[in-house]
Amino acid sequence: MRDGSLPDLLAALVRREVRGFPRVRAHQAHPWHAFLVQIAALALRDRPDAPLPDDPVVWTELLVELAEGQREAWCLLVEDVTRPAFLQPPRPRTLSQPRKMGKGTRFETPAMIDTLKVGRNHDLKTELIGDFAMEHWVQALVSTQTCGGFEGRGVYGVVRMNGGFASRGAVAAAPSLDPSSRFLHDVPLLRRFHDDVAERYLFNRVGCRLLWLLPWDPTSSNDQVPLADCDPWFVEIGRVMRLVEEAGSVVAHRWPTSAQRVAGAAEARGVLGDPWLPVILEGDDAKAMSVSGKGFGYEVVARLLLDRSTSRLPLCADGGRFHDDDEVVVFQGLARGQGGTSGYHERVVHVPRRIRLAFFSRPDARDRLHQLASSRIKDVATLRTRVLWPALKALVGSSEPVHPLLHGYERRVDDLFFERLWADAELEPAVAKTRWLEVVEPMAREILYAAPGMLAVPVARRFQLISSSRRIYWSMLAKAFPDHVAAMNNPPQSQEAAS
Repeated sequence: MRDGSLPDLLAALVRREVRGFPRVRAHQAHPWHAFLVQIAALALRDRPDAPLPDDPVVWTELLVELAEGQREAWCLLVEDVTRPAFLQPPRPRTLSQPRKMGKGTRFETPAMIDTLKVGRNHDLKTELIGDFAMEHWVQALVSTQTCGGFEGRGVYGVVRMNGGFASRGAVAAAPSLDPSSRFLHDVPLLRRFHDDVAERYLFNRVGCRLLWLLPWDPTSSNDQVPLADCDPWFVEIGRVMRLVEEAGSVVAHRWPTSAQRVAGAAEARGVLGDPWLPVILEGDDAKAMSVSGKGFGYEVVARLLLDRSTSRLPLCADGGRFHDDDEVVVFQGLARGQGGTSGYHERVVHVPRRIRLAFFSRPDARDRLHQLASSRIKDVATLRTRVLWPALKALVGSSEPVHPLLHGYERRVDDLFFERLWADAELEPAVAKTRWLEVVEPMAREILYAAPGMLAVPVARRFQLISSSRRIYWSMLAKAFPDHVAAMNNPPQSQEAAS
């Protein structure tokens, strides 16, 4: 995609001309996608039957109308601080003098205002991009304003997450990873379910759409926007920020606020109908999904995709119902915690068409698939903790050195889990279990047999320890999976051999 204006980009997305965003960093991908989809759906809110325009001139008119005629609301730099700038709220006229607010915190690079925070500044430098363009400021603003969490007193998080130390992750079905395809997939969904989400979560069907249009007095706790006054797809901002030009360079200023921008959302725990954010169910309680430092391992993904009793997929995963052309499910999220982040996590799971039609179209079939996945997860846990772990520990007498080997086993299982799950989905449970153990048990055994060359095994007792380790492995395997070991000891003979 060549450099251009926002209307140019929206028109190009509709024409399927956008193949990627080279200047968008990985953790900014979902905030940017969500922002584009939300403003497109919001701009067409009052035109429910209008097609998505492929003309940038039409998009310009729609965006100006969305901003209530304030063209400067789409400009990064606006000198008049009582007027809105892009994702930057205007200052109330009573606070038009800078001395009444102070200078705020000054940031010289886009990375310094971004959501990705790292311990001691050495995992990913906050000043990493030195020769940055205005587009980097755009991406950093979208990321921090729509997905930023709590960063200390006066810096509060957005409401579309389960608390200040959580994150706004995403799970979405899509025809492909192509930005145009995902845009054209998601915008119609938001348009179609706009009124339903407004009614369910008590939004205003014709409420406020762009929160950065409204003046925000950071010194007042009475300047919050009630959630009930917002459109269901409203674009939130979490900080009072302003970009200014100083000595020929662009810098950002941020002021601490007395309260979160949106009021009335604390008890919702992030369950506000976010089109991309799954809901985790715990009995009668519900909360928005928060990405952990473990990311999207196969256990987490299986739970989100298949377990209807503990999770509810969001709108853009269509509640577990796939469209005919939905080939992949994309999982994205930045793991946050108190005082920093635990990395960005992303996973793409391909779902074959026969699986979509046979299992995800019917709740009972999906439940059976969940039972199969749960059984396989349990089998892997048994192999790892009750078979492989004690055998590896016997080699070195300690559990600490063997953790990398166990993690390696988990990664190998993770790589093939869903491929094998889809392949065996229609088998009888007993046959499916046999097929699964025939895959994952030899992988565990391979790690055990390679371990003496990878661990510091005492030389004087090397052969004794190796023998003991393997004896423990086979003993524990026979105890945990007797049918599997029996089948290994008595392989089925072919008809020719039997005759």
